[in-house]
Amino acid sequence: MTDQHIPPHAHGLMLAAAQEAHNHTRWTVREQDLSKRYGDHQAWADTEKTRIRAELEKAAAAAQATFDQIDATGKKLAADLADAARRKDQHAADAEEAQAMVLDWCARRGIDPATLPPVPVVDTGPLPAIGAVPESPRPPSVGQSQPLPLVAPPAPAEPSPLTTRVDPLPAGGEEPAPGPFPGGDAQGVDVAPRADGDGVTGDTTTEQDGDDQ
Repeated sequence: MTDQHIPPHAHGLMLAAAQEAHNHTRWTVREQDLSKRYGDHQAWADTEKTRIRAELEKAAAAAQATFDQIDATGKKLAADLADAARRKDQHAADAEEAQAMVLDWCARRGIDPATLPPVPVVDTGPLPAIGAVPESPRPPSVGQSQPLPLVAPPAPAEPSPLTTRVDPLPAGGEEPAPGPFPGGDAQGVDVAPRADGDGVTGDTTTEQDGDDQ
């Protein structure tokens, strides 16, 4: 059957069927590409999360070791401080007791303590060094903290070979409605646009045509 023997309404339905098949192929390719891209993203996300968790665990272990060292140093300093205070009080008590015994001895012998000659003090050497408080790095200002570096995600999936046979979708995923079918309403074909924007198909109302009898 040649074109001139095809009724107008049948011609419009054929165009609608071809358009829908075309759109079906395009969205099939779109689904395949997005499915692969989603799978690649999930695989990358799992790897990246594992890497970040390992970095956090490593940093947490190092931080805990530093905390333990800081606490141990603090406990030792507290113990040294308590020991120094005890020794200070003990030496003060011993000095006071010895001085009282000297004064008692002078009193029993009628000696003026001021006339006693000075006695040498034995230098036992310096006490152990205390050490200085280590300097901490200045914390970053608000908004200057650096997040953990992220590994770049994989490149988008390669388009399917089917895309060579159809027009690619626009960036937003929408496609413009095509123009009227050849012949349009002049041939008695009234075609309503689809709500999803995939071509112009849908309800068709036809006028009675003598060739369709």
